[in-house]
Amino acid sequence: MIFTSNRVGQIDEAFRSRIHLCLFFPKLDNASFMRIWAKAIARVKRSHPELDMDDEGIRDFAKLLWLENEKHPSRHWNGRQIKNAFQTAIALANFEFQEAEEGNKSKRPMLKAAHFKRIGEASAHFDDYIGNLYGLEDQDAYAVLAAREEIRKDVVPLTTFMNSKQPQIRTRGMLSRKSTLQDYSNGSDSDIERTGSEDESDLDDGQSGENTEEEDGDKQEMLKLKKRLAKLEKKQGKERRKEKNW
Repeated sequence: MIFTSNRVGQIDEAFRSRIHLCLFFPKLDNASFMRIWAKAIARVKRSHPELDMDDEGIRDFAKLLWLENEKHPSRHWNGRQIKNAFQTAIALANFEFQEAEEGNKSKRPMLKAAHFKRIGEASAHFDDYIGNLYGLEDQDAYAVLAAREEIRKDVVPLTTFMNSKQPQIRTRGMLSRKSTLQDYSNGSDSDIERTGSEDESDLDDGQSGENTEEEDGDKQEMLKLKKRLAKLEKKQGKERRKEKNW
């Protein structure tokens, strides 16, 4: 029997002692995230031969989705959410096909980035509501709430348990790479115990400069992806009009 939980802070030692093997699964990184999307696309192609699919547009949407949530890592879709998004997008594609007027109807349902965009917007709207509800609009709300309730801390180990003497922790989104995790119940930097000498502080300054360059690069990449998606949607609109005229 396999148990999974994202509320590890509620597991006490008595419960822990009855588990044969405990494994830590870090949050998805960008590469893992994109691999799941690629597998989902391949699976839909196999299981839904009746559908046409805009592979390129969907992959571009996935890249854009990751970049837009860089400052809110807990909003990154996990494998289950990606799977659910594909099921919903397929339902939307079929609904559009059935509701299309006869003269404006394509030969088959078309699964495209616009369907995932609608799902992403609905999901983001709810996430924004949660952030507003708790006064955490500019922070990674789910990560802050989880830490505040001592359910978990959203971190990713830099080293594996096989070769790690002293576990290093890299925080996701909210904290500095050189911070030591303590209690950040309100999600602010004042709750973090910073360690090291002034030389290390100088290193942090250098890293912040690198981070700024990375953020600029991410913004440029986001603009490129948005333009590509807009072009794809425009192209698909022209193709539908041609089919209608034909």
